[in-house]
Amino acid sequence: AYNERVKANPAFIRADSYTKLNVKNNIFYAPNAASGGRALSTNTPLSQITESNNLWKIGNVATPVTVNGVNSTLTQWQQQTCAGGIPCGQGDFIADPQFSSTDVSSTDGLKPKSSSPAVDAGASVPAFEDFAGAARPQDGPDADRTAQYDIGAYELQSIAGAVFNFY
Repeated sequence: AYNERVKANPAFIRADSYTKLNVKNNIFYAPNAASGGRALSTNTPLSQITESNNLWKIGNVATPVTVNGVNSTLTQWQQQTCAGGIPCGQGDFIADPQFSSTDVSSTDGLKPKSSSPAVDAGASVPAFEDFAGAARPQDGPDADRTAQYDIGAYELQSIAGAVFNFY
């Protein structure tokens, strides 16, 4: 699952019986979730999971990750070793994603504001368009001319056609 915006309860990404699982650049968003819900649930062996650069905003869910029937807090999850000997949850963080709107029926629904911590915080993945069909990655608001992936379903759009000349 690459660059998703996941807004649901009780299980956001349920991946049973997968031999390999890649979860990168997702926003797990349920700020009012009650305890007992799961953001990620799978029976895939840890040695076959790659999980990184995800933003978590999940309310009161104490153990959001369940792998092979074992519930984990985010801290416990990040202490596990996933595929390639890399720590699970590397580059993950807990924050307010700062959406333009949380109304999924809105044209700005679940799109990041320029101040969002999700902007330019993603890993390089084979996802070259966002959910709206816009190219990704793009340069973020820092305008450093370096295109970086955003976390989530939508890439913050650059200022189209902007050219800055300094003499």
